[in-house]
This record gives sequence, structure tokens and C-alpha cells, in this order.
Amino acid sequence: MNTTQHDATAYAHELTRVREHQDVAVRARRRVFEALAQAGTAQAEADELIAAVEAGSMTTAHSCISESSAPESNPTFEDGWAEGVCSISRDLLRLADVTAVPRGRAHRPDPGTNA
Repeated sequence: MNTTQHDATAYAHELTRVREHQDVAVRARRRVFEALAQAGTAQAEADELIAAVEAGSMTTAHSCISESSAPESNPTFEDGWAEGVCSISRDLLRLADVTAVPRGRAHRPDPGTNA
């Protein structure tokens, strides 16, 4: 197997794992919304709570990536690593900002589900 095939296979496995995590998250989010509704939490408040938790997950990922260091001590590699970390960190912060805005999901099922 050549490197391109290996990379494509590895990426396909990553996408499968991402999809599995997304499916679990959608089911968990639905269950939390249901539990909050049963506890008498207003839909708008439930939506704000979930948005805050999800934004917090993004900022946790941001911190993990920002605090990482290059696996090798090659100065050229370290510069590229730092640039990549900064780029990914900016993207995660932008996603956290977007995720922190309640989207009314407590009012309806998540798109793409059978609920």
C-alpha cells in the first residue's frame, strides 16, 4: 500500500470516528434537553445552557492545542508547528464564539435525526 492509499484510509477511519462522536453527541443533547424540560427548565434557558457547555468544549480543545508543543526539536519544524497551532486555535475560538449563541435547538429536534 502506498502512502497516498494509507493516508486516504486513515482519513476515512478518522471521518468514521468523527461521525460516531457526532451521533452520540446528538443523542446526548436530545436526552439533556428532554431531562431539562422534565425538570421544568424553559426552552430558552435549556438552549443557553447547552450552547454554553458546547462552547466550553471548544475552548477546552483550544487550550489543549494551544499548550501543545512540536514533537521534534527542529527549529524549522517548530516554527511551522507554532503557525499551525495558532491557525487551529483561531478556528476553535471562532467556533466557540459561534457555538455560544443559542440556536433554538430546545424547540425542535436536531437536523438529520429521526426524532
